[in-house]
Order: sequence, then C-alpha cells, then structure tokens
Amino acid sequence: MKLSASPMDGIELILEEPHDWLMVMAVLHDANDRDFDLAGSLGAAAEASGQWEDWKEWVLPDLREGFADNLRHVVRVIKDAQSEAFPGPGSIKIPPDDYFPWYATLNQARLALEAKYRLTADPPAPDQNADRWAAFVRSQFYSMLQSQFLNLGLG
Repeated sequence: MKLSASPMDGIELILEEPHDWLMVMAVLHDANDRDFDLAGSLGAAAEASGQWEDWKEWVLPDLREGFADNLRHVVRVIKDAQSEAFPGPGSIKIPPDDYFPWYATLNQARLALEAKYRLTADPPAPDQNADRWAAFVRSQFYSMLQSQFLNLGLG
C-alpha cells in the first residue's frame, strides 16, 4: 500500500495487494465493535457530575448518530472503490472535504481496539498473541492516516 498526499487533492491510498484491501476494510469492523460504545463512554463526566439523564436524553442519541453517519460514509467510499477495482489493485481517494468523517471513524476504530486490547499500556510483540499484534498493527495504521489528515489541514 502506498499513500499519496497533497493539500489540494487530499489523500489517495493506493492498494496494490489483496491484503491491502483487508487492512482498509478492517476499519469497518473495528469502528463498529459491538462490545465498545464510544458515545456512551464519553458520558463518564456527565455521569460523575449527576447530569447523566440529560446527557442520555439530549446528547447521546446525536453523538451515536454522528458516529454512525461517519462510519456509513467511510463504508460507502471504501466499498465503491473496492467494487471499481475488483478483483485487483485500486485506490481510495479522500478529498479534503472528507477528512473529518474519515478521521472520526479511524479514531473510533483506534479507541475500540485500545479498549479491547489495552495496546498503549502493554504493546504486544510480534511473536505474542496474533490477535493483539494484528490489532496493534491496525491501530498504528489508523493513527498514521489520522496524522496525515491533521498534517494536510484538518487541524
């Protein structure tokens, strides 16, 4: 996989091998982990301050919908690119207007992996648990892409 980036044109992920598609598609699974509720976890401060009922009623539904909208957008872009390229190499073009939904989805995926595998506190080694190592590699990939969005103007 290669990455091409420019402030005017955005980011292009050039997927050369079948496993490149698997790496990109993994964000869909990781960001949609049924065991991790990012929106709910963001309400910890509201819960601690006694504002949980207001948070649950007024903020949580919009937050969940926003996360779902971002994920749906990224899914659509990836699947469209994949169907154009099937069965071979291809690319995913991400224009600057799409940086936020991508950044948010990658962040959701990274946070879900962190919650499940505790990658920051105890980084795995390649010869340890294969699932943890794969999660670590994906998390690093997501972080690298997020950095590119920030470098190209999201921040």
